[in-house]
Amino acid sequence: MAPADDTSVGDDEILLRRIRPDWVEPAPGSPNGVAIKSIAFQNLDEGKQLMSSHLLTILQNLGLLPESVLNGHPGYGLVQYTAGYARAAGQVIVRDPRPGDPAHMHVVGPKSKGWRRRFATGCIVLVCPSLPGGVE
Repeated sequence: MAPADDTSVGDDEILLRRIRPDWVEPAPGSPNGVAIKSIAFQNLDEGKQLMSSHLLTILQNLGLLPESVLNGHPGYGLVQYTAGYARAAGQVIVRDPRPGDPAHMHVVGPKSKGWRRRFATGCIVLVCPSLPGGVE
């Protein structure tokens, strides 16, 4: 049974996703010099169809910067997209606050390869991850 969409999260709300260094590749013509691979937007567990993200408004209400979700994740990057972008792609927004991580949430739904490619090219890179092999 699919979870209910949390309508208290407006379509214009910004969602943040951590990007591992091995989820990027060099792209000299891009604004940040990297391209996000579609694997960055896969589900953690296909059975549950969960993809972790964070709600920017929760971080802001706590006086935290978006980059705070990178604490403890050296070399990771950070991208943003909106809840409306996820919903338009057939996803459901579900809050999942955790101890020490009150902004944590999930984007729930099936994520085909085409869906993942759409997100990889449609997200906005806030912090570039370190490129594999230390190339920056």
